[in-house]
Amino acid sequence: MIFLFIFSFQYLYSDYPADLCTDVDTKKCATKQIEFIAQEFGINFALQSHIQSTLPKIAMSEHCHETSHYLGTLSYKILKSTSLAFSVPKYTLAFCFGAYIHGVTMQYLESVVDQPLDPLIVYQNTCALLKNIPILHRMCAHGLGHGFLVYNHFDVPAALAACMSIVLPKACQGGVFMENAMISLPEWHVHAKDHNHAYYKYGDAFFPCTLVDYKYRDVCYTTASIQTYNEEVLLLKKPLVTAIKNVFVSCKKAAQYQSDCLQGIGEVLGKITKWEPVSLQEACNQGATKTEQQACADGAFTERTITVMQPLDSTVCSDFSGLYQNTCLQHIQKELGQSSALPT
Repeated sequence: MIFLFIFSFQYLYSDYPADLCTDVDTKKCATKQIEFIAQEFGINFALQSHIQSTLPKIAMSEHCHETSHYLGTLSYKILKSTSLAFSVPKYTLAFCFGAYIHGVTMQYLESVVDQPLDPLIVYQNTCALLKNIPILHRMCAHGLGHGFLVYNHFDVPAALAACMSIVLPKACQGGVFMENAMISLPEWHVHAKDHNHAYYKYGDAFFPCTLVDYKYRDVCYTTASIQTYNEEVLLLKKPLVTAIKNVFVSCKKAAQYQSDCLQGIGEVLGKITKWEPVSLQEACNQGATKTEQQACADGAFTERTITVMQPLDSTVCSDFSGLYQNTCLQHIQKELGQSSALPT
């Protein structure tokens, strides 16, 4: 078995088209490589090669989310079945924040874009297939939120209404607002003025929150920090510490939703630091008060993010200290109590 695995990769390297990685854009290079692997060796093999980082030359880890998302897209294009696309080993579906699942669901929605949207049927053909695994079910519902917004041409209220028709509407709503905030990414922002993004305003991450029904606002304020962070760091190129402090300051304007906003900062910082204890604690400590730091810690260790910290037991908290260790342990215990650990 091991011999076959090694032989496969020797063949893989020797048989690569030479010009695949000459592209300056390493993200494009990675997607070209992953497509080649999938076509030559199948979706399962491609996903495993990506996860195990056996092809380090193509920056797999740097573009983990993008290449996993692309692989999900490619899987549905090839298999034309969400059930078959989700038939890969279940633990692999959670990799890179469920990006593979998002790719599958987005491509499925694209395949029905000319039909009237029935959110319940979409849910039954996608996330319902994963409902027995809570982690993956939540990730999928979140991915549907991204897809509903794109399907509805960035009409936020229409996408949120679609979310109300499925199981786990809050997870779906988070996907809607996150997709909307992604307009602040440099590669999107430059084209934003050419499209009708009525629910995005540069420099005002809370703008969409003031336009939607009150029942959606807590989720909106939680995801607002994504836009503020992107604008501060990626568009304005501010030093990281300065940018993080500014994101904390921005939450003071969130009024009764300030706690939601601060927890959103924690989610962002958890991801960008990859939960490395020293880096995460230093980042959350940019909050001016213990209350802000605690809210940041709560966000960093939410149910949605804690599941990527494997193994899912108290050992993942051992290198944190003080309130961060205590908060990590509380969320671990809550997650384990819900029996959300991924099957192999």
